[in-house]
Amino acid sequence: LPSIVKADTLTWKDESQGIEWQYELDENNNVINLNCADKVSVAGKVVIPSEIDGKKVVSLLGTKSPRFYDAIFKDCAGLTEVVIPDSISQISDSVFYNCVGLKSVTIPDNINLIGENAFYGCTGIADITFSKEIKSIQNYAFENCAGIKTLNLPEKLVSIGESAFYNCDNLTDVTLQDGVKSIGDATFIWCNNL
Repeated sequence: LPSIVKADTLTWKDESQGIEWQYELDENNNVINLNCADKVSVAGKVVIPSEIDGKKVVSLLGTKSPRFYDAIFKDCAGLTEVVIPDSISQISDSVFYNCVGLKSVTIPDNINLIGENAFYGCTGIADITFSKEIKSIQNYAFENCAGIKTLNLPEKLVSIGESAFYNCDNLTDVTLQDGVKSIGDATFIWCNNL
């Protein structure tokens, strides 16, 4: 990710959705580390902005330690659908961690990486449309996503991390492409219907 110019956290109120966003700026004046200021009030469908005050949104706030730190939508139980803009190229670590109400996610075609714990515990997700450009699904990305039934993984996918689909117990069908070079330990463990 780009480096931060100033560590000041800025805010912007999206009146159309009633969401206050927090963010920082990088050296190119792009929005980075976009975060939802009040996760408790988020309900239903959320469209992540592609621009804020004319500045391109290029990254979402993620964290390697979701049990201790915040990420953009961590523990947002009321979030049911999310639209990720084309300006984002990676889904950061833990961004949708434990969003148990999340049912629908469309991953835009420019996304090339899904980070660790990105959708961990999102038990409501039944259908995922993957970007054609995804090269890596990292560790625990979809662990405990009990609602997922089928996976049609994209052609450019090269690696699937450890426990990426661990305990997805309703998973019945997985389509892997020839380009997958590595599959981590326990990736499909406790997927009892495979």
